[in-house]
Amino acid sequence: MKLRDRKEHVLHNAKQEDLKLAFDITDSTTSGVNDPNSFDLALKQEDIKEDDMLLHQDDEFDKGNYSYRCTVCKMKMESFQSVLEHRSFIHDIKLVKNRKIKNMDTEPDVYSLNSYCKPCEKGYKNAPVYRRHLKKAHYMILKPIYKWKPPRDDTVPDLHDPDFYCRSCERKLANKNTFKCHLAVVHALSPSPPKKSEIKPDADDPDNHCRACQKTYRSQGRYGIHLRLMHQMTLPSLRVRDIQKDCLPDPNNARNYCTVCKKFYKTRTLYRAHCRSTHFMVFGR
Repeated sequence: MKLRDRKEHVLHNAKQEDLKLAFDITDSTTSGVNDPNSFDLALKQEDIKEDDMLLHQDDEFDKGNYSYRCTVCKMKMESFQSVLEHRSFIHDIKLVKNRKIKNMDTEPDVYSLNSYCKPCEKGYKNAPVYRRHLKKAHYMILKPIYKWKPPRDDTVPDLHDPDFYCRSCERKLANKNTFKCHLAVVHALSPSPPKKSEIKPDADDPDNHCRACQKTYRSQGRYGIHLRLMHQMTLPSLRVRDIQKDCLPDPNNARNYCTVCKKFYKTRTLYRAHCRSTHFMVFGR
């Protein structure tokens, strides 16, 4: 065989081997993907569906709530360090020392209650921002946040937990209202209101504090409305002749100034309307 023909033959074989290797890599990195045509799309976007699908691939690398993967070929890895080595060796992406990640061998807590990244020694504003950081900086696949653990049968939530943490679900809720809603919907629990026979409000409380509901009102008038509507209490009408200093405003104040609420009104009509609605004052015709 001539030297020229021999070179062309070797070059042809090399190209065939490269082509075969490329197909082998593609097949290995896309194994488990339901739609092979979605591979290009998967390289361009990350969403919950994709993460949920990838979490079911290669169970040997799953760590329960998360796993690691290469963002280039989507191949799942055992650890963060293995992802870095893979990207350097397979994709020829140089290892750049990441200043953010101070503790390379520390695993992040994906469900950190205060959104604190231990490897980076940095806190984040909220859970979504923290999770984006884990996916981008640590190459992590996270289970969708709506996939909570099933409630534990051996643990009852603390209805008065100051941090709004549900011990049964092992989750922290955003605020008091969300926590109360969660307890009512998921656990059928709600704080028991005080029984009328046990605790009765003091209509003359100087701080406008309802001891039955454990709530304080900013004015005597609002407190009176609460007592009438919520506790069905009958209170005496407040007439002009019953005015007591430091308790009710003077309806004839020349400056239309409410000494109780510390507020001025533009006109006498508005001022007297305030006295009627807020302080339950009744004026003779």
